[in-house]
Amino acid sequence: ALGGLTLALTLSRGGTAAFFASLVFVIALKMWPGRNRASIAAVACLGILFLSLTALAAGTFPNRGPDRLFGGADAYNGGLGSRAALWHAALLLWHSNPILGIGPGNYELLVGKIIPGVRTHPNGYFFQVLAEQGVAGFVLLIGSIVTPTIVFARALPLRLAVAGLGVLAVLMLHQLVDG
Repeated sequence: ALGGLTLALTLSRGGTAAFFASLVFVIALKMWPGRNRASIAAVACLGILFLSLTALAAGTFPNRGPDRLFGGADAYNGGLGSRAALWHAALLLWHSNPILGIGPGNYELLVGKIIPGVRTHPNGYFFQVLAEQGVAGFVLLIGSIVTPTIVFARALPLRLAVAGLGVLAVLMLHQLVDG
């Protein structure tokens, strides 16, 4: 409850949406325990869908549709960069070293070469890991989501398992559009 309140107080639209989606997920796990697999699969599919949408926005930047959905076509955006532009920059940086990435902490240092004047994080943890740690780090990130999901799913209907799945869901969904 305190974590959800804290997330709401950040005034992050992505965080708020992730919180409510995860709240629905936790309620579904508690109210329909016979459908736990379906609930987990639904959240996994939702996460994959959102990750695909963010990848589409990053890969096709500039593109009016995804740009409008994720923060506008102005790449500079007052020095902060739009999400789609920052994600696109992360993909470009990742292409420079796809296996191991550009190194931890280097996104903020190098993004200004792609979007002049911008020096910030990519507003998406998945993109940051991909750019800075390459495919190796990205696979480990996905493993750090899948492994506890399996452990918690096997422990259902214990309250701790339900809470753990809820936390994983909110973090996964929120980190798609923020970081």
